[in-house]
Amino acid sequence: MTSNGRFPRHLSGLVVLVSGIFLAGWAAAQDYPEGIVGAKTATSRFSPDGKCTITVELQHLVREKLEKVADDSGTTYRRFPYIHKAAMFQEVGKPELPYVKVNVPLPGEGRAEISVENVQEAVRWEDVVIAPARKPWPELPKVPCPPLEPEPKVYNRDETFPYGPAARLGPTTRLRGRLMQTCLICPVRYNPVKKVLTLNRVVATLHFSPIAQSEWAPGPRVFKPALSYSSEFAGGYLQLLDDFRPPSRSEIQTAIKEHRGQAPNERVGCDYLAIVPDEQMSQALRPLIAAKEKRMWRPLAVRLVTFSDMGLTGKESAEKRRETILRTIRREFDLVPRPSYLLLAGDARAIPPFFRDRHPDDGEDGIIATDLFYSTLEGSDLLPDILTGRLPARNAGDLKIMVEKILAYETTLEASGRADWGNALIAAYYENEVRNGKTTTRRWFHQTAYSVDRFLKDELKTVHHVYTAERPDAPLPWHHYDGTQLPEELVQAIRTFAAPPGSATQFITTRWADRVRLVLHRDHGFPGGWGEPPLDVSHIARLPQPAIPPLVLSMNCRSGWYDGDSPCFAEALMRHPHGAAAVIAASRASWSLYNDRFTEGLIKGIWDNFILDFQLPAPEDDRVTLGSTLNTAQTHLDRAYSGIYVDCTLQLFNLFGDPEMTVRRLRAVAAPPPPKWIAAPEAKSPRKISFPSSLGLRP
Repeated sequence: MTSNGRFPRHLSGLVVLVSGIFLAGWAAAQDYPEGIVGAKTATSRFSPDGKCTITVELQHLVREKLEKVADDSGTTYRRFPYIHKAAMFQEVGKPELPYVKVNVPLPGEGRAEISVENVQEAVRWEDVVIAPARKPWPELPKVPCPPLEPEPKVYNRDETFPYGPAARLGPTTRLRGRLMQTCLICPVRYNPVKKVLTLNRVVATLHFSPIAQSEWAPGPRVFKPALSYSSEFAGGYLQLLDDFRPPSRSEIQTAIKEHRGQAPNERVGCDYLAIVPDEQMSQALRPLIAAKEKRMWRPLAVRLVTFSDMGLTGKESAEKRRETILRTIRREFDLVPRPSYLLLAGDARAIPPFFRDRHPDDGEDGIIATDLFYSTLEGSDLLPDILTGRLPARNAGDLKIMVEKILAYETTLEASGRADWGNALIAAYYENEVRNGKTTTRRWFHQTAYSVDRFLKDELKTVHHVYTAERPDAPLPWHHYDGTQLPEELVQAIRTFAAPPGSATQFITTRWADRVRLVLHRDHGFPGGWGEPPLDVSHIARLPQPAIPPLVLSMNCRSGWYDGDSPCFAEALMRHPHGAAAVIAASRASWSLYNDRFTEGLIKGIWDNFILDFQLPAPEDDRVTLGSTLNTAQTHLDRAYSGIYVDCTLQLFNLFGDPEMTVRRLRAVAAPPPPKWIAAPEAKSPRKISFPSSLGLRP
């Protein structure tokens, strides 16, 4: 919404430059089980006169499910619980209300408008005080939680919020040839003066008007969705579209045949694009490239491009190198097949990151460093069109170490098979304090980590965990003043590492060698490492040689600050032989709420049965890649929230590693399937979503 409390501006006159697909009948509108609160949506296909009907309502939301939250003065507000497939308005000071993002694929080139047909009141609650949205809480030590501060001009205005109609056009999302119009539907309305809240069934119509090709605005080359499809993005498609249907093999093969007939002399594209600064680093990367090209299952077409191939010497300005590299990526992306993966093999001095947006909290964070804009090649949205990772090597020696660890990670995965994936290490901080004689908790580090911990115990043979607390001597509530206590397992873990000093760090370094394939950290961070439990660049040299170089999810602030004068924690882990095979980390200060959501999305990307409200398709070759895992988390966050802090979070978290690295295999390696850009699965009906009775996650 805009600062005046309205939805983002009406986007009538939007020019669509790509052919989409028709929805087959109505998109599946699944009813939620009793007790599970969710947004039910139904979308019709476009009629011959260009109309699509959208219906949205909330199910099983009862007043008792509204949660209590108090400000420092003791004023009690109500806030909404976790609502499946709903997002939250988070304009600071304004009522924090749920809304629903409905993405509709458009049937051709044209303009889209939306109108509200009916708003039917289903439930009315009186004497309800809805909490205002807080400013996001940065994960910096000693930074207090932003206060609950209602904006007077909103809370004193006798009008239902959000202002304006209950349906508006949102932004458009173009994802690999498929353009989707986002419609923002608000089934909840609130009058803060009368303290009346209504839940409504909203019916809206999306109007589509085709335009002649002569009216198209200049833009990038446009492909049919069948030519741009990659199964690596299927998880994103399924989160964005309720009734996503992948193109069939025959559709893809027909589209390729037609394209080759129209452009017989066009250079054939690749599956995997790698950018390296020089020939020495190119040679260091070749074992990884050879493994991708020669393996029995899904051999990839790889294109390796050096600076000299692009006409660069490496001595040009950072801006010149960045522009030239991006131009090369766009040129490769305009070929058939379009690459699914992009590897940047070099540190920030050689291959410069982008610096576009200033950090919202400013201070020492300045402008955000990100690789995201190397991957956003279509449209104006921030969802990647190519899965991107960076190997932050300063030279060929660094790169050789990184390649060896990636190959070791994948080799041990193949050798162990599905039955023995490896172990996990969960490290998190319990940030509690004593205030007015009561113990409260601040952030949700422990809850998010423990949710993952609990889940992985059913998936893996061994899950090591290390939890530390700010005040281990104080009572240990689960959250704030709700009266519940930490699970006994968590309490015992906190007491175990309360003393002596250094015991938590010693535990992490010792367990590093115990076949740990996944490491998750949730707490504060800094460019040199983790806050609590502590681990920093000074400890990396003392790490034992791992049986499996792990994937490290460093979900905290600044531990991926890869454009600094000294190596950051993520770079140091990647460069050391005993370090990580891959790291996902933030380049600047990040925010607790979004970090929790991002963490959940990463775990969901690896294990589809993790407790979130969407299902992922079975991968074509029964393996999960690191790039698709990151893409699942990015789409999960983008679907749940919107605004500058979400945009910045998408920029903050970079992948230090190979985006095509196999993270998890679902079954033993079988005969090699056809290439990714030919072998899309035949169309299948979407799977029903099964919902747990309790998410156990932060709302």
